Amino acid sequence: MRRPRLRAALALVLGVPLILSSGTVAAAAPDPSASGTAQPDAAALGKMPELYEDGRYIVMMAAKPLATYDGGVAGLPATRPAEGRRLDAESANARKYRQHLEQEQEQVARSEGVGVSTSFTTALNGSVADLTGLQAAALTKAGGVAAVARDEKFQPDYSSTDYLRLPGSKGVWKDEFGSVKKAGAGTVVGVLDTGYSPENDFFAGEEVKPLKGKKQPKVGEPYRDADGSIAMLKADGTVFKGGCQAGEAGSGFTGTECNSKVLGARFYADEFLQDPLTGGKGPKESIPPLDTDGHGTHTASTAAGNPGVRTSVDGRDFGTGSGVAPAAKVAVYKICWTAANEAASGCYGSAAVAAIDQAVRDGVDVLNYSISGSNDSVSDPVSMAFLHASLAGIFVSASAGNSGPQAATVNHSAPW
Repeated sequence: MRRPRLRAALALVLGVPLILSSGTVAAAAPDPSASGTAQPDAAALGKMPELYEDGRYIVMMAAKPLATYDGGVAGLPATRPAEGRRLDAESANARKYRQHLEQEQEQVARSEGVGVSTSFTTALNGSVADLTGLQAAALTKAGGVAAVARDEKFQPDYSSTDYLRLPGSKGVWKDEFGSVKKAGAGTVVGVLDTGYSPENDFFAGEEVKPLKGKKQPKVGEPYRDADGSIAMLKADGTVFKGGCQAGEAGSGFTGTECNSKVLGARFYADEFLQDPLTGGKGPKESIPPLDTDGHGTHTASTAAGNPGVRTSVDGRDFGTGSGVAPAAKVAVYKICWTAANEAASGCYGSAAVAAIDQAVRDGVDVLNYSISGSNDSVSDPVSMAFLHASLAGIFVSASAGNSGPQAATVNHSAPW
């Protein structure tokens, strides 16, 4: 398949790959092309700071996660997928290795008398824990720990198809795919953001039904599998399987809103709900994948919105719009939340890692992250999760941010 120009277009519109978080304990960048350096150890990450504040941290372990583990532990075969294949996170080997990683995480946590609130094993090997400053400092020196990073809060980055020369008889859609209706067919774009608006025409689709009789899946055509989930055979021969997560009672999102365009919609609200600085939910915020901010709808529709949609703002007609890959499907992962205390609104790093973990398991082809980050580190947890996702065959697009034009104002500069 010829897709580099479309991928380049996605990267230009939605961001450039990636860096994050000045709250990491180091800034040395691993070389993903070098053998054995997919997950840096503590020495590679540099000298650790001596002082830490009390708070929530992500403890990154040195052992590789499922996406990039290529063997080495006795009795635990490699789980890293072969080139051109996707990770099977539910295989017997994957389950055994996941249990091994979780046990190591628990052991390290117990050494400092703390509990693990969330465990990551797919794109990142690490866990989330509330730590005192002394516990955080001690864990940086614990065996098997690569780094300890604050669970930081980031902000969405705000960003056409004509200047990218996508439409027209000589445009990318026609030249690379034959027509706009085929551009991105058989692929799924995972969007980590503020959610989406199901009623928006860019996300309109048909009800997805089970396959009839002996009918076999076709590339790019979603169907309901045996357990009722939306699945789709993708262009690379693997299968995406989404989850449409119902929101809290009265939220207006029942988990039946996903369709042949939006194959999955999940949300990650635990960190937000537990943060005392938020003052609770903002007046319009609710706890399903619904977008009460507009940013997630903007980025998801830009990436893979339906073609030929009439657009208007306050009655002003802006003609028709389209996503960069209009035939691609969308998987929504809501990680950003609006707080009653507006200054405390944002997107939690631990929620992002959890979403990346799930997106790798779901089988997305692209991950879009139009959210702020550091311009001086590539070793934070979100960046590390993206590294392993990219090594597992997922194309990562992360925004450069809204700052500039001074030097060192570009976010997400990691080579992956």
